[in-house]
Amino acid sequence: MGDISPHFSLSEFGLPEAKAARHGCKPADYPPEWIESRLAPLAKALEVIRAEFGGKPVRVISGYRPLDYNRALGSEDTSQHVQGRAADFQIDGVSPGLIYRRVLELHRLGRIEIGGIGVYDEFNHIDVRGGALATWDERTK
Repeated sequence: MGDISPHFSLSEFGLPEAKAARHGCKPADYPPEWIESRLAPLAKALEVIRAEFGGKPVRVISGYRPLDYNRALGSEDTSQHVQGRAADFQIDGVSPGLIYRRVLELHRLGRIEIGGIGVYDEFNHIDVRGGALATWDERTK
């Protein structure tokens, strides 16, 4: 049971202590002032993805990133993670390429509201920025 949506909890989207410490940063909770306007739509999109894959759990591996942590990762300051609008995630037993293709199709059909979808070797990224859909493929394999 989630406290943001049926399957997602606020705690999944913050920066945990152990992860932060690996990069010399402090842990961070998801900013409460963004929960309704940014996190709720993001969780809704993740729920659509979960349902599309037969209810398989979606594991959030990166959500909100404070700017210092984001910089420590080498990511851009304009990252949607810094704005609390993004999640990197995995679904056990489902390839990121398949997830990418299905999410693009869901968007085309108007079944998911997202602003960005990316695919990497081991995970996918979605975000709920405004404007035209941004897509990218960063796979190396």
